[in-house]
Amino acid sequence: MLEKFLLLLLLHSSTALFESCDKTFELETDENVTISSFDTLNLFNASSCRYTVSAPVNYIIDVTCVIQIDQSESHKCPLKRFFLSLDGHKDLRNSDYFCNRYGARRKFRRRSVLNRLTMAYVTQVDVTNDRYICSVRRVLSPCDCGWSRKARIFNGNDANLHEFPSMIALVALPINRVFCGGVIISERWGLTGAHCFNEELYADLSNVAAYVGEHDLSSSSETIYTESYELEKYVRHENYSREAYEQDFDIALIRTVKAIVFNAAVAPACLPWEFQEDSFDGKFVTVTGFGLLDFFGTPAKILQKVSLQILPIKYCKDSIYNSAKMCTYAEKKDSCTSDSGGPLYYSKGRQYVIGLVSYGVGCGTKTPSVNSRITSYLPWIVTVTEDDSFCRKS
Repeated sequence: MLEKFLLLLLLHSSTALFESCDKTFELETDENVTISSFDTLNLFNASSCRYTVSAPVNYIIDVTCVIQIDQSESHKCPLKRFFLSLDGHKDLRNSDYFCNRYGARRKFRRRSVLNRLTMAYVTQVDVTNDRYICSVRRVLSPCDCGWSRKARIFNGNDANLHEFPSMIALVALPINRVFCGGVIISERWGLTGAHCFNEELYADLSNVAAYVGEHDLSSSSETIYTESYELEKYVRHENYSREAYEQDFDIALIRTVKAIVFNAAVAPACLPWEFQEDSFDGKFVTVTGFGLLDFFGTPAKILQKVSLQILPIKYCKDSIYNSAKMCTYAEKKDSCTSDSGGPLYYSKGRQYVIGLVSYGVGCGTKTPSVNSRITSYLPWIVTVTEDDSFCRKS
């Protein structure tokens, strides 16, 4: 019966299911707002009803509800439920749900993940005396970055679902192929490699989309969080030269046309403000991407991750030319073609992006790969983006 209830909910489009009762609330002040079945439903007249609540950026939503939903025939809530999506998803998947037995009242309090949440009363019966009343208010939230949901880059492993919420896949739309990686650093900005836009196809942004929340390119059902964003522009470092063998200043900023919607699976990485004096020599980073699984051309369908060690410059003198680069190595493991521009994550309670994949000799060879060092470009990032209120966490 539980499965039948969920199937019924999914088979109905959101518009059809809540056609007679679909309310939206904007929390524009710090005052409490009351949402009640008495305001929206006729007495004893059963009707499914949805409530979408949003607050300004940098706020979360605090909700307290008292519900009385009679489910005397079963403790599994087969006919009526009160849903709460702390991610704010209107389709209600991944929501918590509540009901009661024998008409008992239940009270609960929750807080949204970010600045939106969705509540819904869903019923399959024609007559009911169910009641619910909720009080919602906005609460100022400190900025956040670098969070992760934990549970083939060359010889790497599948990443866990939404383990890297800041990952960007840059997709060439005419050929439906990931050509580079990137990383979210704010609602409108991401980082990638300057060389990613060398080819004419990719330089025309009408051919390019930034995919976020992606995990499995071969499936449309493994996650509800995947979104595609058009790019407004890209800004390569002014000193980058595509003809230069050294590939110095291999960094670019990308700006989306619309603000990226953050949720439990899409979020910015932290920029390494607190690590500006750290060489990271000997430390391990995680590199992620949808690039080739081997040098002979097998593309990854599922986001890959691999752990690589950062080597001192003295071990990379043949392939690294200045302190704005860092080299990485692990035996028979590496980033590979189409991982370019993707992030090097350093974890210290949060995910910090400390590098971008730049170039290498083959994939998984004995020659270390070279990456752009983010700490060398923090002033440039701030200048180009005009700061953009980056979250600074230590």
